[in-house]
Amino acid sequence: HAQRGARLLDRWLLPDAMGTIDAPDAWIALDLRSRPEQVLLGGSMPAIDGVDHADAQALRDVLHVLPEDAVAFQACAVEGADDLHPVATAPDSLQDALLSWVHGLVTRAISDQGDGLLLMGATDPGEAVRRIGALCPSGCDTASHRGVLQLQLPVAGLHEAVLGTDREWPARPWCAVLDEQVVFSDRREVLERTIDAWRDGQVLARSERARRTVDGLSGD
Repeated sequence: HAQRGARLLDRWLLPDAMGTIDAPDAWIALDLRSRPEQVLLGGSMPAIDGVDHADAQALRDVLHVLPEDAVAFQACAVEGADDLHPVATAPDSLQDALLSWVHGLVTRAISDQGDGLLLMGATDPGEAVRRIGALCPSGCDTASHRGVLQLQLPVAGLHEAVLGTDREWPARPWCAVLDEQVVFSDRREVLERTIDAWRDGQVLARSERARRTVDGLSGD
């Protein structure tokens, strides 16, 4: 398979083509699976000094929450609200409700069905839920699934109002606490499937490939 994959790559990874690509200030880890007339590549390209052991452990924790049908995710480490560069004009009350408690990783993921999730790490998830709930003076809409409380933000566009429009954020999501992650999804059924996966252990941490990738990032 490796030899056949190399032959396929040689058809289009030619010196003239590669010469136009700037060398990244990073190292690249790729795995390769060859199929008839196609090559599947997956991997990561972190900055040389980008992923430390604490971040790698936080990423392992995220893998214990992300459902195993997640096909792509992006995570960034934050130590507080300032690292998320909130919109300067966003009300303090909104920043307090959605950002003041964030610590660890902020992860955006997508499933093989195109369903999106936003995970925000918290050292005190209970306090995070209390602050989010403060957005609803008359009480947020709530539901429960397999013993996990879910609540819905009161109006649409709150994440966008505080984090800007350069990325796509949940519109009017439901949220729930799983381990030390506050998980947001615009669709309650997607959040409930995420809770099911977490309860049943059907999470990305089961994937040997995902575990190897995280171990490689941290040099473990």
